[in-house]
Amino acid sequence: MRESQESLRELSQFRDSGKTITKCQNRLEAAVRPLLMEAFANHDVAVSQECIKIFKQIDRTSELEQYYRSCRVKPLEEYWETFDPSDTSFTMWLPSFYDTVAAMLSEELKWAPFVFVDSEDVEGKLAVHVMLHFATPLEARLRSAAGMGAVQDLIRLYDITEDFATNLAGQLGASISAVSLRNTMLGAYRPYVAVLPLFEEMERTALQQQIRATVNIEPSSFLKTISDIREAVSPLFLALEASVERCALLGHASEGPAAVRVLGASSVEFIEHLFDVLKYLRRESKIDIQGDGKVALAGGAPATYEVFSHDWTYVQGALQVLQLVNEFSSKLNTFDRTVRQRLLSQKGHLFGEDSSMASSMGSDILSAMKCFHVQDKGKAKKLWAFFQQLSDVGYKVLPGPTQLFMSFDSSVQSFVFDTMFYFLRENLQGLPQFPSWTKEAEVSAAGLEVPTFSMTPLSYVSQIGEHLFTLPQQLEPYASVGANAGPQRAASPFPEADDAQAEPEASGGEEDDSTGFVYQWVSAVSRATMSLYLQKISQIKRLSPLGAKQLLTDIEYLFDVMSALGVPANDNLVTVKEFLEKPENELRAQLETVDAAHHKLASRV
Repeated sequence: MRESQESLRELSQFRDSGKTITKCQNRLEAAVRPLLMEAFANHDVAVSQECIKIFKQIDRTSELEQYYRSCRVKPLEEYWETFDPSDTSFTMWLPSFYDTVAAMLSEELKWAPFVFVDSEDVEGKLAVHVMLHFATPLEARLRSAAGMGAVQDLIRLYDITEDFATNLAGQLGASISAVSLRNTMLGAYRPYVAVLPLFEEMERTALQQQIRATVNIEPSSFLKTISDIREAVSPLFLALEASVERCALLGHASEGPAAVRVLGASSVEFIEHLFDVLKYLRRESKIDIQGDGKVALAGGAPATYEVFSHDWTYVQGALQVLQLVNEFSSKLNTFDRTVRQRLLSQKGHLFGEDSSMASSMGSDILSAMKCFHVQDKGKAKKLWAFFQQLSDVGYKVLPGPTQLFMSFDSSVQSFVFDTMFYFLRENLQGLPQFPSWTKEAEVSAAGLEVPTFSMTPLSYVSQIGEHLFTLPQQLEPYASVGANAGPQRAASPFPEADDAQAEPEASGGEEDDSTGFVYQWVSAVSRATMSLYLQKISQIKRLSPLGAKQLLTDIEYLFDVMSALGVPANDNLVTVKEFLEKPENELRAQLETVDAAHHKLASRV
């Protein structure tokens, strides 16, 4: 008909015939349409065939297929409206809707070929139309679930859709064209394209709530706070692992980069809180004292303190924190590997074989992907790059938390050192003003100096020795953390004392981790003690001959302690000892030849 109309259009008498024919076509279409819709609704093959024949004769094939699709969608729309949130949850209701859709398409695969004999891929176009038609209302309900922060509900809904889409693909199979099958799958997942990116904020909220509910470290007392830290480690990593699992389940980790950001931020927030807790522990252990007239040791000479004495509670508590830090560090490294492996386990679901993806990084990257909810080329490329990074076994998934925790580890080591060194520092604080240094020899009634045959170490240095000898006993219960938890250079306030790290003299062979741990800490505290001792000696304003003998006795005692502990003596302190052993006139003569490095020490003596 249309060909005849085109041929006669140039003749004046037929110039308006096109409009007339169109009007006739419209009238005939309007007349037949109710009968067509009723036949479609009742699956009446004979009547449907007659109506289809008429529509084709009047060149209304496109309209015919539209009527067919609208007829099949209408019952689905009516079913969609039956959902009542007061009666059931959407996650419980959605499978029944999908079942209704699948049943309708299954029936059409059997019925449509009898009536659309000469039409191409009618069933495929119907499947695509149904998926796209309900994409927007489904997205709205998914957003509603997302707005309530229900990550688990969103995961469940995604699983339901995935099961439906997988079964539908098998059901449609070769009955529709490959293009229609792919477009049907894209339509089925279309609602998730805009909803899945909401996962980051949803998961951030869910994870923070879980951590707050299970991890509680509120400073209350020294030992109770340490106990809270211990009890917080396992629940924290359980919460983080649950977060990783949610990411893997929702869209096969297509929101992996977002999940890593959430995990990193939550871990950093927890570690930053640990820094605040550590400040509290330092104050409680009297290392950092704040308040009326009290200052931190790091600020110089103390004003007024509560006496630390030989109470080892704070040392024990600090070592417990060090033990927990070592445990946390191990768990953090293990967790980093767990994140990488769990996310990588989903790579095949998203991309299939690496070789096929590597050759499809251009315009056809989306067609090469195995998932259908990633429908943006930019996101697909970024996601591929992210998973390529994960494939590198050396790649750190959480570098931020790892670096911050290394800093916290260093702070804890300083805390441990300071608790061990507190008593020693206090003991040496007033050393320059000891009256023993200016004490003169006793004079007899005859005016002769009473000779001094032997001297004993003063109490300050004997207490230092007792303290250092007790350290190994305090350290041994925590030696299982290993030598890698030994003090770092930053732990000591006397870095010059750490320039030469000595090995234990009494080892007689290779040290195991536990012995190494104990020795490293004893050595660090001992070397710092000698460095501070040297500083205090240099502050003595005057030494009488008797005072010099007493100082020599004290130094010799301290060296005996160091020898027993296997710690080499401080070189400068050895030099002071040698200077003290020389007669005064010989020492004065040596001042002219001594090198610049030792001139100040010799001058002091």
